[in-house]
Amino acid sequence: RRPPRSTPKPSSAASDVYKRQVVAGEVYIATKSCVMYNSVVRGDLNEINIGNSTTIGDHCVIHTVASLNIGIPSGVHIGDNVIVGSHCSLCSCHIENDCYIGPGCTILEGARLEKGCMIGPNSVIPPGRLIPAGQVWAGNPVEYIRTMNYGELNANFAFSYDHSELGISHLFEYQYWPNAYLDKESTQEDLHPPKETILSNLEVDEEELRDMYRPQFKNCINLLK
Repeated sequence: RRPPRSTPKPSSAASDVYKRQVVAGEVYIATKSCVMYNSVVRGDLNEINIGNSTTIGDHCVIHTVASLNIGIPSGVHIGDNVIVGSHCSLCSCHIENDCYIGPGCTILEGARLEKGCMIGPNSVIPPGRLIPAGQVWAGNPVEYIRTMNYGELNANFAFSYDHSELGISHLFEYQYWPNAYLDKESTQEDLHPPKETILSNLEVDEEELRDMYRPQFKNCINLLK
């Protein structure tokens, strides 16, 4: 991982970045946010900021360009309570709070999404396009569809918390090395487990271990018996 070019902001243990992701460079992820499986968040040219309770879906790519000719910052800003669907591509854009971006969308450099807007699936937002607050846009390139009602605006906000809780459940249950054991109370047996338990946890038998390791380690099983 490339070290940041500036002093990083305090990291949060409450943000979830799963295995098989690439998060590199100047990337700041706030609390209760999650970057799902096989996504790439690459802040090698400019910084990327992801707000609270924001979900980046599977197979997303978030990156930046070196500079924009229109004079605005060329980093990526994603606000609070934002949902970015799977297979999206975001480049040097600004996304305000409570936005919903459908799966398969492409947001190009310099685009700005105002608070509470919704982008339909497989849409393309051209460079420098402004999406007004509280509106639904879709298409390639995006076009205005309609204005959202009050219930839909609240649904965007509430839906982000559902995704955040789902991300936490994945972190505890579906990772290669789950950390749900942290919730288990410590016992004396954890410090001195029975030898039968140790032997039962081995995935290979003694003959396989002899084939796998060098001869000087062949006595490892005998020490446990």
